[in-house]
Amino acid sequence: MTEHELDEVLRAQDFGYVRGARAFILTRRIEYATEDVTAMVDYACSKGWIDEEGKAVQAHIVRR
Repeated sequence: MTEHELDEVLRAQDFGYVRGARAFILTRRIEYATEDVTAMVDYACSKGWIDEEGKAVQAHIVRR
């Protein structure tokens, strides 16, 4: 899957987007998947792993 294709899938599912070589997952989607999202988002913010709007956490894209 190319970065463009991944971006299309993430956006179509309203789950996030790809910017450059990085995927960003919307924090509001993460909230549904885990109970302790606040600590995870705070940690991501402290590492600079969040987008400019503070609404998406950076994720790794692993190619196989």
